[in-house]
Amino acid sequence: MRRAVYLFLILMSCSQTNSLTIPVEVFLYPIPFNGKYGYVDKNLDLVVKPIFKKAFTFQEGYGRVQFDEKTWGFIDKNGTIIVKLNCIYLDNFNSGIAMFTKDDKKKGFITNQGKIIIENLRNALSFTNGIGYGLFSDGWKFIDQSGNVLFHGQAFESITPFSDDLAFVESEGEFYFKFIDKNGKTVLNSKFTASGSQFSEGLAFVQISDKKGYINKKGEFVIRDDEIAHAYPFYHGVALIAKGFLPDFVYDLIDTEGNYITEFISGINFATPFVEGFSIVSSDDKGAGYLDTHGQFLIDLQFDTLDHFHGPYGIGYINGKQEAFIDRNGSIYRVKDIIDKIMM
Repeated sequence: MRRAVYLFLILMSCSQTNSLTIPVEVFLYPIPFNGKYGYVDKNLDLVVKPIFKKAFTFQEGYGRVQFDEKTWGFIDKNGTIIVKLNCIYLDNFNSGIAMFTKDDKKKGFITNQGKIIIENLRNALSFTNGIGYGLFSDGWKFIDQSGNVLFHGQAFESITPFSDDLAFVESEGEFYFKFIDKNGKTVLNSKFTASGSQFSEGLAFVQISDKKGYINKKGEFVIRDDEIAHAYPFYHGVALIAKGFLPDFVYDLIDTEGNYITEFISGINFATPFVEGFSIVSSDDKGAGYLDTHGQFLIDLQFDTLDHFHGPYGIGYINGKQEAFIDRNGSIYRVKDIIDKIMM
């Protein structure tokens, strides 16, 4: 079975990537209203009327929306449609390109100018830092923003997206992993058994036989701890690690020298990497909440699921329905109250 692990990265600046312009970030958020979705701004005022079947937080200047079961697209901050596509699913823009899924389950990529650069992929991972990832008949390959296959068409058994200019790959029949650079050249080839994280801030968690820990870009162990069961990328000098066995992981927070910032973060058995300052953490019996980089809870574990913060707000869900916006101080704004204010 072909495997792939990915880390969803958010680009938040105005930049130029080849011919694709990434707009200045816009902070607009979906809100349900009478069975349809519109958008509110950072003041939680309605700015796009609720006319969509589904809507998602703006990213890279555009909002992802669903019109009906087989039609998705993107709108700008004024509600103007900029891309409309017949598909059963459409992902957010990353590096100006979004992944879509057709009704035959095949995947492809479309730009923020509405151009399909490649399709009929068996599987795909979102673009990050200008490079995409597609599963062809002979394996996973790296793709540029024009849809061209990189590295002379070399295929891999599994890949992870580039991070810190390195990607973790497994070649067909090798049964171990290695790191390659953006020229496709192998730069670390220590026959890694597994990788728990991509490179971030110069460090990556790996396993070599029975040795576990974070290595630097020279392949040297900087942090060695064979008891770590799972580890996350470093974010602003800290990383979450898990010990024990599923579903009873015990989470700790460490710094880049392996010192413990917190030990035994109680009450959680699941965590995500840090995104915009917070990890989404959860407990099977209590729900989900946000954990900051000091190991402190922003809010109690009270929602069924959460979206990562993007700008001022994260979003909480209960029973599959959008329940509230959460700001970076931990204040909770219930959707019902926001709608009541809009109706006044």
